[in-house]
Amino acid sequence: MVRQSLQFKNRISIVTLGMVTLAGLVTSISSPANAATPISRAFAGTTLNVLVDATPRGQLLLSSTIIKDFEKASGMTINVDAVPESGVITKALLALGAGQGQYDVIENGAKSVPQEVDSNWLLPLDKYYADSANASFMSGFSQGTIKSLSYKDHSYVTPFNMGGVVLYYNKEMLKAAKIKTPPNTTEQLVDDARRLNSSDHFGVCFRGTRASNSNSFGWIMLWMLNGGRWDPSGTGRYDVLTDAPAIKTAQQYQVLSHYASPGIASLNFDDCQTQMAQGKVALWLDDAALGPALEIPAKSTVVGKVGYSVLTGKAAGDEKYVPGAVWGYSIAKTTTRADAAWELIKYLSGKDVNLATTLAGASAPARTDVLDDPGVIAKLNPSYMAALKLSWSHVNPAYSPLISQGGAIRSALALAVSQILSGSSPTGAMTQANNTVKQLTK
Repeated sequence: MVRQSLQFKNRISIVTLGMVTLAGLVTSISSPANAATPISRAFAGTTLNVLVDATPRGQLLLSSTIIKDFEKASGMTINVDAVPESGVITKALLALGAGQGQYDVIENGAKSVPQEVDSNWLLPLDKYYADSANASFMSGFSQGTIKSLSYKDHSYVTPFNMGGVVLYYNKEMLKAAKIKTPPNTTEQLVDDARRLNSSDHFGVCFRGTRASNSNSFGWIMLWMLNGGRWDPSGTGRYDVLTDAPAIKTAQQYQVLSHYASPGIASLNFDDCQTQMAQGKVALWLDDAALGPALEIPAKSTVVGKVGYSVLTGKAAGDEKYVPGAVWGYSIAKTTTRADAAWELIKYLSGKDVNLATTLAGASAPARTDVLDDPGVIAKLNPSYMAALKLSWSHVNPAYSPLISQGGAIRSALALAVSQILSGSSPTGAMTQANNTVKQLTK
């Protein structure tokens, strides 16, 4: 049985425009009869409760036969609770903290792991990773990807989506503005956004909403390119929001808002994706997983008109300037059905499902065996694939403070970004946020 939250029912994304096609595609690819990782019936009769983010991938899990196929093959019942990004992290933390076993499996990212592990809320996955029976499944991941989701030398999240950041640009709009090449630095990004802004379309789109601290991630994309890092000296210093890279980024974010939609302070990644797909914006810097949908005719009016590139960072001697938001699945420490939960995670993070969601434009593959799959190579835009691989070569998983206070630090930053987009002094807003960080980490 699939259970949706009421919030999710009211959510609209461009993924829904091509949902029938996507569901059909997934049905053929994820058939358990042809699964790369066989599904066990050892847990038939077991019921698992799962919390997922209502991203395009989450929507696809609900609309296609992915979950139903697993239920049929395994004999298990899977209840899926899909919650929009604005509330999914909060709901996960509240549920885990309550310790009542509300969920067996949760969708999770590196930024939440320190708090969850330090609170003893997650089950380590090391024994599953080391089991020779899972060797084939594990061989599809790079060690770097697995390591990016580890904490205190243990693994707690099995990845399904490998993050990275790509600059999406409308090639026709750049040509019309006589811009020969896409911007390569943050300074060029700001200048080109100004030149591209017109009465017909916006110069740029980026994450502006404070919901789920989303605008802080948009800010971090620029900040890392400008040389910003958490704990730059390795001494445990996280009050870096008044350092030069942070102030510069805050000023740039405010200037960029002048070349964006008037409602930029309320926009999230899916809103920018929609603007890009409808030909309403020239530049968009965001997660690499959002790119494939721009090349699907049922969901995009700019198929073949989008260019893909990666901006160059400035930190001397540090080539890891791309925030790597890797997402996956974790097992709650309170579950009494851990082995059954692992069976579901193997399926959802396995090659078949990862391949299906990638080809459907709902995620960027976390598995190397999917990235190298002939079907993916033939389906995805070659320019996008090149940008994705370049982005991955510069990925830094420590884009969020990997300490228990990390979520609170991101909240303070998100408030500052929101104030900046509302016209407050960038220096003043960042100083206030930095003072909060000092209090949190003293």
